[in-house]
Amino acid sequence: GALATRVVIEGGRAVGVAGIDFRLDRLSEMAEAQNRNLFGGAGRTLFLSASGLIVGDSAGKGDAGKALPANHPLRELRGDAPIVHFDADGVVRAYVPVRIANGLANWAIAVELPEATVLADVVALTDSLRSSSRWLLSLQLIAGLVVGALALAAAFAIARAVAKPIETVTLTLQQIAGGGGDL
Repeated sequence: GALATRVVIEGGRAVGVAGIDFRLDRLSEMAEAQNRNLFGGAGRTLFLSASGLIVGDSAGKGDAGKALPANHPLRELRGDAPIVHFDADGVVRAYVPVRIANGLANWAIAVELPEATVLADVVALTDSLRSSSRWLLSLQLIAGLVVGALALAAAFAIARAVAKPIETVTLTLQQIAGGGGDL
């Protein structure tokens, strides 16, 4: 089992010792249940004691009771602030402090998940937005071509409408100048 103890101090003097004893296999079962609820069990959930021991492991690797390395990120936990690491090996590791029995023991829950699993929704949204932007760009290009063609046709029609009376006046003046027209 795992034992968490704390000296109880009142008025500046020790008045007793309080402790909690846990069965490591039960904590590992709890870690397994928790892991199944996170991204369908794609990762690993660990319960870690304040002294740096693995007290529950969803992976069932037999690591319960083993000490964490001295450089483990759990050593950085302060207060109630969680720590999240995006590791070079493509794993996201999150450590959240847990206060047990009003601070009798300060443990942590660690969750390790593949980065691809954590970011799957972001990647899907990015792909969807990229696809939508291509479709909108095509739509804008087609609309631009249609508007351009309509503007060109309108300009041609206006030019013809303005040029026709000018051609008529020019023709009439040429006939008068040639002596063939009536004044």
